[in-house]
Amino acid sequence: MKKNVPTARKRLSAKWIGRSLFAAAIVAASTAAALGLWQKVRPHVSAQPEYLVDVGEIKLTPQPKWIRAKVKAEVLRDAGLPAQLSILDERLNELLLQAFSLHPWIAAVENVETSYPAQISITVTYRRPVAMVEVNDGLLPVDAGGVLLPPDDFTPQDAIHYPRIAGLAGSPLGPIGTRWGNPLVEAGARLAAVLEPTWHELQLHCIALHSGAGSDAAATTLQIETQNGTVFVWGKPPGSERAGEPKADEKVSSLQRRAKLFGSLDKTPPDQRDVSQSDSLN
Repeated sequence: MKKNVPTARKRLSAKWIGRSLFAAAIVAASTAAALGLWQKVRPHVSAQPEYLVDVGEIKLTPQPKWIRAKVKAEVLRDAGLPAQLSILDERLNELLLQAFSLHPWIAAVENVETSYPAQISITVTYRRPVAMVEVNDGLLPVDAGGVLLPPDDFTPQDAIHYPRIAGLAGSPLGPIGTRWGNPLVEAGARLAAVLEPTWHELQLHCIALHSGAGSDAAATTLQIETQNGTVFVWGKPPGSERAGEPKADEKVSSLQRRAKLFGSLDKTPPDQRDVSQSDSLN
């Protein structure tokens, strides 16, 4: 008499599942045992010379020319890291990410990579100065986001080459490497970043901040002043323009047309010194 085929298949299927579960259990047990063993021997293996990197040998994204500080050396000094790091240390990436993120010249740590033979490479984005903010006792550098940069890294000769932000009352609210804490400064810094490529060409001297009913970007009107004291109305900060107001790149082009048409911005007629309006020049 023939066997019931579906029943036979069910028995084979159940037997196969049972064997698979047994095999999976063995693999799981073996993996757990291996992990347990690795946790025990890891500290010893990690300390072997072939897995160690001298902190001075860490590879960091090359510094741009505007940074005089020795960023890597300062990070290693301030973080209090040991003389050698193991690429097998499971805390290594987090440790280095935190240490390098705290440096005021570093905007972001993009990647921490370890490889064998033992090597550590760190990719970062550096901050770039765009302006000097006038304060009671001098000038303080900021990046395009209004982050305060290390003043000691700039000489007086360096400072005069940057756009200047004037008309601010008060000092930074936070330490070096953090935002100034005043939206007016951030608005001026955004404009400085836009004007920086043409700043010297247009013979500009400073960006003047004027706050309306509030002290945010929406209430801020910006002016720019030439080296000879001629004032132009810029209008709202880049990215905060009113409806119908020209965008930042259009305003820059408008200034360049005026300088070319009249010989310089200083020779521009008074009724042509507002670039917050649509350009009437041909």
